[in-house]
Amino acid sequence: MALPPDSFDFSGFRTEGARDFARYWLSLPRVEEGLPSQRDFDPVEIRHLLHHVILHDVTVENQSLLRIVGSALVERFGFNPTGRDYGTLVNPDRRDAAIGALFTAAYHPCGMHVVLEWRYQNGQRQMAEALGFPLIRRDGKGRLLMFVDISLETTGYEKAHGQDVRALGVSERQMIDIGSGVPE
Repeated sequence: MALPPDSFDFSGFRTEGARDFARYWLSLPRVEEGLPSQRDFDPVEIRHLLHHVILHDVTVENQSLLRIVGSALVERFGFNPTGRDYGTLVNPDRRDAAIGALFTAAYHPCGMHVVLEWRYQNGQRQMAEALGFPLIRRDGKGRLLMFVDISLETTGYEKAHGQDVRALGVSERQMIDIGSGVPE
């Protein structure tokens, strides 16, 4: 059984892509703890968002392996971080909070809506909306978090090709009740 989309509040999402992603996730059948399985997730259904997708594997404690990183995000990072631990990509002073938030969303479980600030070596600043929901791994052993991460605005200098991210920070974070409440 899927969650009824009419009981879900889409008003806080800034992009149509986030709303589309939420509608799709809500339409998936639930298999365990009110969550859909990776098995039921069909990327073709959100093909217009795939270049904005990032898939976190949060099976190993205190680690978030990036299993899939869409092309828009690879461009924003300035390199392809697929296979890396997300914690190595965020500011060291917020690594524990970032990984903790991912694990909370995956295992509480709840959704997560974040406004991110990407800062680059050349002075550019880019804001992005990220919306993520948990999935049960295909093998049933652990959790994944699937996000869409869509640019909102860019300020500063023109981004040079291959320019590395200097800092990745959170401007806003909100946990979303998907049936189990939200953590305190």
